[in-house]
Amino acid sequence: MFPCFSVIPLYKHRYHKTCSHHWKGKKNRWLCCSQVAVVNKSTEEARLARFLAADWSNESQAIENPPFWSHMRVSYRPLPFELLEGFSLYSESCYQAFMKQPYRTGVYRIVTRSDGKLELELYKIEGEEEFYQGSRNVEKLRSLTRDRLIKLPNCCNTILSWDESKQMFSGETVPGKQCIVHRKGQETYLHNTVTVSKDKLTSWDTGRCPKTDQLLWGAIAGPFEFYPVARFSHEV
Repeated sequence: MFPCFSVIPLYKHRYHKTCSHHWKGKKNRWLCCSQVAVVNKSTEEARLARFLAADWSNESQAIENPPFWSHMRVSYRPLPFELLEGFSLYSESCYQAFMKQPYRTGVYRIVTRSDGKLELELYKIEGEEEFYQGSRNVEKLRSLTRDRLIKLPNCCNTILSWDESKQMFSGETVPGKQCIVHRKGQETYLHNTVTVSKDKLTSWDTGRCPKTDQLLWGAIAGPFEFYPVARFSHEV
């Protein structure tokens, strides 16, 4: 549940041939240095895509403390690499009781920043109703094309870093308080914190006052905690 809503082989042809070469193994295999760099970059992007690619539920959290937590489902379904020339996922967020009517849909594209961190770009879908439940019925996504996607402002993107010791990604909304959300007559800025591991997803969307940073909307008890009920990582 990220803001505003959250194929390595295809990379092997994307390298320059004008650089020094390195010996690789006993089979006289030569690799271009820039090829190695691109493959390393794509490995991180692929890892995040595989971690996210699942149908997530916070059922245990909702059962344990129903006054604070509704039972939610958040799903990410991998999309063809060619759609946005990179790893991307179709996303749906819904209440367990209303799974046929998601309250938020979108497409996330994973890109590598110049500082080595990963960034989730968010795209809105024109005529999104056509793709409702597509995260659990991939046939519905076959007709999703690039011209149906509208890129949203970068200020609402999510930046994530990999923590090797914890084996997870963690991050937050792009700094700067520029992702403005108007709610109940108030101007707020959206701030999201998220962690993603193979077996757990946490997300905390909050709306805060631009001047005081006071919490104006969002869960007061902390982040939602999701666990996978189905996985789609094999589709990445």
